[in-house]
Amino acid sequence: MKVSNTPTKEPLEILAHDLRRMKPEGWSVVLSKNAIIVRPQDRTDGKFSITFVSRDCCVVSFFSCELNYWNKWKYFDRNPSLAVAIKEWMESEASEPLKIVESDWREHLRPDDP
Repeated sequence: MKVSNTPTKEPLEILAHDLRRMKPEGWSVVLSKNAIIVRPQDRTDGKFSITFVSRDCCVVSFFSCELNYWNKWKYFDRNPSLAVAIKEWMESEASEPLKIVESDWREHLRPDDP
């Protein structure tokens, strides 16, 4: 069996690359080992954190600097348009940084999950 020396990109790396290509002007996208941090142009509003909670689902959370806690989160299924959906949600939510938005994680359970 031949083993490739070419590393495969992880879903987080691919998503970070896609978000960097399409980010709004002034926004930043930083990839860490376990998450992507996205900051809107006005850094005083807060920041978004993106992590994969399973191989097929990620959660995007927003930390409000003014409220001093994570006041928004939404789950996204992994699909070809994931970066576009996340970008649109982040732009929409960044416009109202004090609004509280919760997403039910149970909507994203697969039938074989407990």
